[in-house]
Amino acid sequence: MKLLSSLFLLVIMTSCLFAQDIIAPSVKNQAADVTLKNMFTKYEIVSIDVPTIQKLLSTKGVYHKVNIQLGNNKKWTLDLFEYDLMKPDYYLQLAQENNNRIVPKDDRIKTYYCSLNAAHDAMSSITIADHFFYGYIIDHGIEYFFEPLSGLVENAPKDQMIFYQSNDAIINPNVKSAVVDAHENRSIVLSQNNNSKRSVPACYGFNVAIANDYTVYQKRGTGTEAWCIGLLSNVATLFDNEFLVGIELNVATVFIATDTITDPWNGVNNISTHLDVHKAWGNAGGYGSADYAMAVAWSTKYTAGAVGLAWIGGLCNDNKYMALSDFGGAPNYLRALQTHNTGHICNAQNDIGPNTIMGSCVCETWSNQSINVISAFVENASCAIGCSTLGNPPVASFKASNTTLCISNSNTVQFTDLSTENPYQWEWSFPGGTPSASNLKNPSVVYKTRGVYDVTLKVTNVAGTDIVTINQMIDVEAPPVSAFDVQIIESDITTKNNSKYGSTYIWKFGDGEISSDFEPIHTYKKEGVYNLTLEVINRCGSTKKTFKVTIAAQNIANFSANTQRACAPYKVQYKNLSAPTATDYLWEFPGGIPSSSKDKNPPEIEYTIPGTYDVKLTASNATITMTKVNKNFISIDAMPSPSFSTSITGIQVFFTNTSQYGNTYEWNFGDDSTSTEASPIHQYNKEGEYNVRLKVHNSCGTVELLETVTVLLIPKVDFTVEKNEVCAGDAIKLNDASSKDVKSWFWQFEGANRDTSSVQYPTIVYHKQGTYSVKLEVKNSNGTNQLEKQQFIKVVSPVQCPDRTKKKVKLDIGRTK
Repeated sequence: MKLLSSLFLLVIMTSCLFAQDIIAPSVKNQAADVTLKNMFTKYEIVSIDVPTIQKLLSTKGVYHKVNIQLGNNKKWTLDLFEYDLMKPDYYLQLAQENNNRIVPKDDRIKTYYCSLNAAHDAMSSITIADHFFYGYIIDHGIEYFFEPLSGLVENAPKDQMIFYQSNDAIINPNVKSAVVDAHENRSIVLSQNNNSKRSVPACYGFNVAIANDYTVYQKRGTGTEAWCIGLLSNVATLFDNEFLVGIELNVATVFIATDTITDPWNGVNNISTHLDVHKAWGNAGGYGSADYAMAVAWSTKYTAGAVGLAWIGGLCNDNKYMALSDFGGAPNYLRALQTHNTGHICNAQNDIGPNTIMGSCVCETWSNQSINVISAFVENASCAIGCSTLGNPPVASFKASNTTLCISNSNTVQFTDLSTENPYQWEWSFPGGTPSASNLKNPSVVYKTRGVYDVTLKVTNVAGTDIVTINQMIDVEAPPVSAFDVQIIESDITTKNNSKYGSTYIWKFGDGEISSDFEPIHTYKKEGVYNLTLEVINRCGSTKKTFKVTIAAQNIANFSANTQRACAPYKVQYKNLSAPTATDYLWEFPGGIPSSSKDKNPPEIEYTIPGTYDVKLTASNATITMTKVNKNFISIDAMPSPSFSTSITGIQVFFTNTSQYGNTYEWNFGDDSTSTEASPIHQYNKEGEYNVRLKVHNSCGTVELLETVTVLLIPKVDFTVEKNEVCAGDAIKLNDASSKDVKSWFWQFEGANRDTSSVQYPTIVYHKQGTYSVKLEVKNSNGTNQLEKQQFIKVVSPVQCPDRTKKKVKLDIGRTK
């Protein structure tokens, strides 16, 4: 049950209100007794003045202390805490023949948490409306339920209420539900909820939509809305503090069919179909504009067999529906029925055993398995909202004193928390900052490294948490660095900008021309020596670099090679075609051996590794230096090296090509099928061994690889034994002779010292003479196969066995075992 919130305790501890008295005396109703004696072993019918109670509780404030007497014996002092189970935008849909009447939220229904003298372990629920007093009270672990008598007995007086102890309700043996017998809850495989990034509250709220078919309206009339809301209020007390996180259930809308014409389930008489119709109707907009995480459809049609059905894991997705029947049971059974199926919606499976909610128990205990499963599931629910009973979760927000910094100047940032809803805990994250994290409300952070950094703040209050990240909030800049390279070809220069941290670039070519391009190309109109200057600017300053450019009439550097394409290893002979005015040379051969040379005509350059390589020649004389660069000048291939791996699923094989140096591929799968894909997927028609051939081609030639691929469906099964005839009491070792792809074994032994074994090579003993069968079942990833050998082992009596020890054997034949 729900522990009292800190807000509730504060109200109770500081309140000086006098207790108000509610008295519901016991009355006789012999007509009702005819029905009730089949439902309860003990009960009381009391007369209750609901209008007076409504007036007593209409005083301002959410907390009330009430002295209540139900019947002749039960007197309690209750602490009532009014909370709103219905969302602010709640509305009632009254489906009528001529129109669908929408009734907005008002004060016609009030819901309360209640506790005996603020007992921390005894939170229960009361719902009050016109002529409606519904709920339960816990007194020393015993639950006492009450509801209008008209809900159980037709035409009962509106001011009469039934009051009973939970254990006094009689179980209906004809129904199968979450509270009695084998469960009929539908289980389907669902994908995980959409984990969209959002604030995660400490308490998770979920909106519930409720539908009532015409049979419910016939039974409960104008009290239908209050009844289904009161029942959900009872259910909510079994979710709020039982899990690793808080869970709050709220009503989004209630739909009531007031005739057969407007009843979506008119003519439906099967609970499985009832659920399917509910899903289709709800997903088609049956609940109108209401936003809900789960929905329950009530009926009274199903009074035998299955009375509850839901999808497992349906929370927040298109399978968020359940179908339940008011089968004539007491409110505690209906609470258990709805609680159990709500557990399924939240991904809980049925428990084994009778003593938990997800077992077959009318109780308030969740198993540890259900607690863990439901807690984890709701934490990842995409439609969760904050809980209203603890106030609003915080809204994280903050500002920074400065968001653009320079490393050389002031680089300290003062952060100020602007979060709302009074957080009491702050968790800051400052990537790139010092410190990188803080728990202060308003921390100061120093940034020493250039970059653009996010800032994250997580705040917490009693209602939950909120996280906000401002991406790229802090921009830390460094002083610019000017650096560049120049390639000169005759009178043209090409620049390569190697500068750092610049936002603006100003090139001055020394001939009066200027450019702001990042890497400009420039043509000089006449020979000469020019000062090429690059100024790099950003918000933190500027810096310059100057380089002398010499322009000659023509490029004096040039060369050729005896080939530009070959297979490794290969030696290339280069020829110097530079102008006769050149006197000094520097060759550069990336990837070659040697990688450089100062000879006019270098030695042969060997390339051993496949790739594409540049060649650069710098030729100079006393007045000028010129460079010739041929990009991707040499292309070296190698003989291909074929290889592949396989992944086999049944008769489908996934081939992964791990070959090297291949340009094109030819596959032959050994069954007259071929492919030219690099990594094909092939499906064989039957199991067997296939010779798979892969040919890998490139400009240097073709290399072929042949490998055998074994395709199996289910495993082959067989087994042997060293000898089939043994003496009673001797150990026998069985040998598995199945196919090698077996993953598990399951042996069954007739008459042996053990019935089964799951090891591959089991040892067994037979103590009685006879002839026995042995059965082996094997499994692999594709399926199961089994073999049974009849009369496989013959066991003879010890008196028929040779005396292997050459000693006399004393047999005690006077006993049997």
